[in-house]
Amino acid sequence: MKNLILLFTVILCASLNAQVDTITILHINDTHSTLAPLAPRDMNLKGTRGGIARAASVIGMTQVTEPNVVTLHGGDFFIGDLFFNKFFGVAELEFLKALNFDAIALGNHEFDLGPEALYGCFEAAFATNAIPVLSANAILDGFSPLQPYIKKTHIIQKGNSKIGLIGLTTPSTNLFSLPAPVVIDTIDGYLEAALTELFTQQCNVIILMSHLGIMYDRAIAESVPGINVIISAHDHYKTIQPEIITNPAGKPVYIVQTSANYTEVGKLTLAATSTDVSVISYLPIELDNTIPEEPTTKDMVDTLITQIEALYGPVYTQQIGYAAGTFWEVARPSVSADSFDTPLGNLVTDAFRWKTGTQVALTVGGSTAQPIYEGPIVPADAFRAIGYGFDTIKALGYRIIKCGISGADLIMGLEFGLQAIEYDDELLPQVSGMNYSFDINGAGPGRVTGVTIGGQPLDPAAVYTATLNEFLAYALQNMVGVTLINPYMFEDSTEFEVLMAYIIAHQMITPGGVGRITSVKDDFGEADRITGFNLEQNYPNPFNPSTTINYFLPKAGFVSLRIYDLSGALVTTLVDSYQEEGSYSVVFDVSSRNLASGTYFYRLESGGKSLTKKLLLVK
Repeated sequence: MKNLILLFTVILCASLNAQVDTITILHINDTHSTLAPLAPRDMNLKGTRGGIARAASVIGMTQVTEPNVVTLHGGDFFIGDLFFNKFFGVAELEFLKALNFDAIALGNHEFDLGPEALYGCFEAAFATNAIPVLSANAILDGFSPLQPYIKKTHIIQKGNSKIGLIGLTTPSTNLFSLPAPVVIDTIDGYLEAALTELFTQQCNVIILMSHLGIMYDRAIAESVPGINVIISAHDHYKTIQPEIITNPAGKPVYIVQTSANYTEVGKLTLAATSTDVSVISYLPIELDNTIPEEPTTKDMVDTLITQIEALYGPVYTQQIGYAAGTFWEVARPSVSADSFDTPLGNLVTDAFRWKTGTQVALTVGGSTAQPIYEGPIVPADAFRAIGYGFDTIKALGYRIIKCGISGADLIMGLEFGLQAIEYDDELLPQVSGMNYSFDINGAGPGRVTGVTIGGQPLDPAAVYTATLNEFLAYALQNMVGVTLINPYMFEDSTEFEVLMAYIIAHQMITPGGVGRITSVKDDFGEADRITGFNLEQNYPNPFNPSTTINYFLPKAGFVSLRIYDLSGALVTTLVDSYQEEGSYSVVFDVSSRNLASGTYFYRLESGGKSLTKKLLLVK
């Protein structure tokens, strides 16, 4: 790291060109082939917001009216819409080529059908005029056909500025997608090597296109010098204004991300000299009905819809039901939140049980994709709600499975899903036919505090009938070690078809009251938190290589402060001694420890009380 700071400083000092370039960055992310407009729908069933034709209007107008425009995609153009299931990503890449995109970050969903499908997409779309796809930590040696298309860095010239681009892809791709034999490595070393290359090429603007998630982006900004802007992606997180973080060289790093599925275009305007990059303005442009659809792009989208409907029927042009309200799909993790189930999660799992008649049904937050908006519903809306999946028989998404599961294994599955609830809801179990509560301050296994099925307490020894999709079934069996008893796959029923049939049968669907999933508070009152026994969130978090943990003891006593991994295994003991009343600060340094990146817990115990929080190590 010291060598990187030195190189960065030498290059800045060596350059004397002080001319200012105004650079406009237009950025999108996590579009998932959602090319047609989204609901709410008008009386003619036309979507009133979003879609690539509205994005084309904004991008095209900016490109002809402003100098030095850079267009960037943060990754995840695969999976999530019937446009993908028909055209396998090629249609979206053709649109991006027509809009003169400069680069695309490699997303995790790009591997959901394996590297062969991604190669086929690139070969079809990039036969001419390929857009650089970037990932510095993608190891392609095991599948060399992708090497001509995926690069670590890319340099573009705008005015007097040489702009260096770097891509990063989340290593969780290895667990939740199908990249093998491609490997998405940790970022260790790869980012620094890419930066060194761009500094050597005299780039004066460095943009990291990160498909890691914004928490990891914050940690990178704080710990790695030389990056000016991070185009964030992966967690569908909207920044109203750039997040500004000071790097180790004392320079600001600007982090931006837009909402997903072509609902926004981010517009970041920079002033760049040879030695400095600053933000002039930032505007997240909402693609609502005040923005017209670019006519040529709209006509092309409509033509593709005709082809989709020739395969799947009137999925965009026939109403199947009506939503009395919006079925939101994201549970926002918060220590103060009381309920963690979502209207969409409840709807999907209710549909599962309606189909199979099982006692319970489960999905996870990461399997629900987009809300179902108030108003008329067409089949494409139902598909978009649960569009992350692909079966080889109908090409319509994950199929559903009916099985038996013991109460003990059900709890094990819930514990696995709750392991990172503070950070996102990707693994958070959404349920029907059951309620559960958990301790959001708990550490490792043991967070679940209560489960009822059919109004009765769960019996760990009993076997319950359950419905889930094939992705979750695979994860429970192969990643958690749960035994599914006599699983039966409905070969003719994808979760999309089940949800669509449920909507048709009910016609009017209403978002019900939430409360199936609740968090319990610990037994410390607010006054006790402020003036008594207290454990603060570590800072910085995420961190590398060290972080500080502060706590307060209201009275003297024996104190322990320990670090645990996700399995509950002890990593180290930071404090194990008698301490007087007062405030304390302890540094947890991993410089000499061989610890992997990931989530860890720290637990403070004293006087018969304990408090637990999470910390995140990013290497």
